[in-house]
Amino acid sequence: MADRMPWDITAAGADGEKADGETAAPAARPRPGRHLIAVILIGAAVLDLTRCGLVLAAARHPAPTAGLAAAGLAAAVLSMRTARGYQAGRRWAGSAALLIGATSAPQAAMSGFHGPYTIPDTATAALGVLLAVAVLATAGAAGQPGQYTENPCTHRQGSHLVPRNAPRPAAARRAQAGTARGRTVVVKTNGHGLGQLDEPAGRTLMSEPVNATAPLDGLTVLEVSSFVAAPLGGLTLAQLGADVIRIDPVGGGADLSRWPLAPSGTSLYWTSLNKGKRSVTLNFRDADGRRLLGELLAASGPGGGIVLTNAAGQEWLAHPALARVRPDLIHLQIQGYRDGRAAVDYTVNAETGFPLITGPEDLAGPVNHVLPAWDVTCGLYAAVGLLAAERRRQRTGEGSAITLALADVALAVAGHLGFLAEAQVTRTDRPRIGNHLYGGLARDFRTADGERVMVVALTRRHFADLAAATGLSGTFTELERLLGADFGQDGDRYRHREVITALLEPWFAGRTVAEVERDLAGTSVLWSRYRRFTDLDLTGNPLLAQITQPGVGPLLAPGSPLAMDGTRGPSPAPLLGADTAAVLTGLLGLSADEIRALSERGIIG
Repeated sequence: MADRMPWDITAAGADGEKADGETAAPAARPRPGRHLIAVILIGAAVLDLTRCGLVLAAARHPAPTAGLAAAGLAAAVLSMRTARGYQAGRRWAGSAALLIGATSAPQAAMSGFHGPYTIPDTATAALGVLLAVAVLATAGAAGQPGQYTENPCTHRQGSHLVPRNAPRPAAARRAQAGTARGRTVVVKTNGHGLGQLDEPAGRTLMSEPVNATAPLDGLTVLEVSSFVAAPLGGLTLAQLGADVIRIDPVGGGADLSRWPLAPSGTSLYWTSLNKGKRSVTLNFRDADGRRLLGELLAASGPGGGIVLTNAAGQEWLAHPALARVRPDLIHLQIQGYRDGRAAVDYTVNAETGFPLITGPEDLAGPVNHVLPAWDVTCGLYAAVGLLAAERRRQRTGEGSAITLALADVALAVAGHLGFLAEAQVTRTDRPRIGNHLYGGLARDFRTADGERVMVVALTRRHFADLAAATGLSGTFTELERLLGADFGQDGDRYRHREVITALLEPWFAGRTVAEVERDLAGTSVLWSRYRRFTDLDLTGNPLLAQITQPGVGPLLAPGSPLAMDGTRGPSPAPLLGADTAAVLTGLLGLSADEIRALSERGIIG
């Protein structure tokens, strides 16, 4: 049985299908203003070349003629390079275009608009004025040529527009953070994106170099989700710098109050899975609420047009409907089975086979693992799938319709780890072996102080060091001779695991955990004490930083485990719907009156 990726990616055009000979819309189209300015610049270059030809044709004095022709040729080259720069969005191109437009009319006037130069001089002067006006018009409120803003009350952050007085996302706050007077300046936030610069006092919310650009800066993801897999996928992207906007129904989804709960009743589950996102609430039962979702998708910029959802059976949220408003849409749908039937981690786990090979040897019934492993794996697959589709869109301009079935995730992992192949080849079920390691040597041991430790010997060196540390090297050598075994081999250690661990048990039982740590120090033996969550010492761990979570209070929370430049430290989850007004104003340019009217009608929360 060949293993396959658990997702399906289908290229899609505006209607969800691509006819023969058609190409999907590009991910990012140049704005009409850029087209106009580029055309004007190309026209100016053509006129400069025309004037060069006229100068050379009417040449009477070779030296001045050569100078004028060279100047005209240089002007033409500058206009062409500026046109290319404007199309590519280069910042210098706006200033260069403005300079060309401002100098064109005076340059033409110097020729006097007479003789053979009348037509090109007049055209040059007209294009110069038009060019200057076009550059200034498209500069917008940002005040920078080439920076387009559709609303004078907004400014651009990454790939999208936000209100000038709106809370700034992490990428912008990082640009504000830096070094002052030799001290690192970091940002503290209050959970709603509102931040202030401050000097670090102990562990802080975030501390990143000013030049550390987040890996996914400029990526915007609309997440319509609940429970584990999809929210974890969004969280993974958010902690790598994406602007993840979680969109819930007004009043919240089914997972808003899921256990565990803080004393206030706030879900520690919900807040943990939604750290660093923005929260919007829309009334999906109303057509206007659904329309707003489409408008947000369309307005999310060249790094947007991405939807992550596990909501099933909603045609308005499916790829075909949303691709009509965003042809280059990347849409990932998490579902139970590939055919659309419902399933959850616990049912998928039950049918995959793991509960019946988990637990003590003499146990008859199934043992479910506490960790929702398939939800977790599914969420990480979702993040990878979206990034793969976004990379593909950058190269081809095509969107993607992706389905990711939870059952496929479990089956794929079972296949990748050899469980499926083992069942097909050997036609036998793997036995239950308690806390032993299948195919190797590992087991838990009880210590003199009543604790338990897990000890693992994966390699020949591990086992030799374990034998030496416990004073059993000679004993194991003699045992190998009697059994005709080689304990340097995985298989022999596994086959004789019971006798090996029986010889090791007295050594651990006669020592406390501290003594085990002392005696195994400096060896290659892999081991750890069993701990409860309340036993964990989280202080000083670079993965964790203190946040103040609304409804919960101060606590240490993890950032991304990917240790790389630009990854975000943890930031609090938003209150439900806390960013609705800011997002609608920033992306759609809605006024305060329009926001108020939508709220009064119950369209937004």
